Amino acid sequence: MAHSDDNDLPHARRLWSYLARNCAEPFTKEAAPILTLYAFVAWRQGDLIAARLALRDAIITDPDYELAVGIHLATIDGEDPREHLAAARERQAECMAHLQHAVQVASEYTPTDTNAARYREALDSVTVSNVPQTFTDEQLILARHSTVDIINGALADIRNGRPQLMDEVAVRIILGLQDREARDAALSSGEESNLPYERQLWGNLARRCVPPHTGKAAPLLTLLGWVAWRQNDTVTAAHALSDAVDIDPHYGLATILLDGIRTEADPAPLLKKIREVVAQFAASRADLDTL
Repeated sequence: MAHSDDNDLPHARRLWSYLARNCAEPFTKEAAPILTLYAFVAWRQGDLIAARLALRDAIITDPDYELAVGIHLATIDGEDPREHLAAARERQAECMAHLQHAVQVASEYTPTDTNAARYREALDSVTVSNVPQTFTDEQLILARHSTVDIINGALADIRNGRPQLMDEVAVRIILGLQDREARDAALSSGEESNLPYERQLWGNLARRCVPPHTGKAAPLLTLLGWVAWRQNDTVTAAHALSDAVDIDPHYGLATILLDGIRTEADPAPLLKKIREVVAQFAASRADLDTL
């Protein structure tokens, strides 16, 4: 609807009529959107009879096709097709802007070919020797606190102007955060001044999750999404969390955070709860003395 200029209408009309004629049995239902586009072009040309006949056929073919019904009613009510054209082009512009923003947002955390082989090799070598299922309870506790300590060290380096992570450090964090309790302990709960450093860390680590390790990015994208939400950047947060859910549809925390953003919830109560969880985890460090 949005693409044909006035001087292209005759060509667009021939295109839609040609395609509609090709929708023979058993594909007649596919003709509904094509007939609707034909009708819209005819309406713009002032040919109301052709427009209404095409819309009638579209509605008979698919009675639930809302666009055909809406345009049909507009032709009956004497509305101006230019208003519908302007609305269609506005929607298209919004979609394109959203797509461009999505590409820009994804560049913050999407793996690239740069250093991909090195990242893959680093993850391959450590994944083989790191099998959390074989850990004892004591080893799991030690591993979780070790992961958080390494994260804090990496954040301190970024804060002090040393943003480049050693591959060994990055891999230790990525693998450590596959554990739910370690991930919960790493959720952003500190001051707003720390958020840019945390965001930089999670984006850097997510980019390292190159195939076949893409599945390891879900916790990192969830942490990035939470930080972005705390920064009131709901666009980045929604994209990161959506990608986390796409990677792992059963990732409960990512789903909860994404639902909160979509319903425009206040993150403050969740932040309070997360601070309680992080405090409990920090208090459990005393258990290390008994190991």
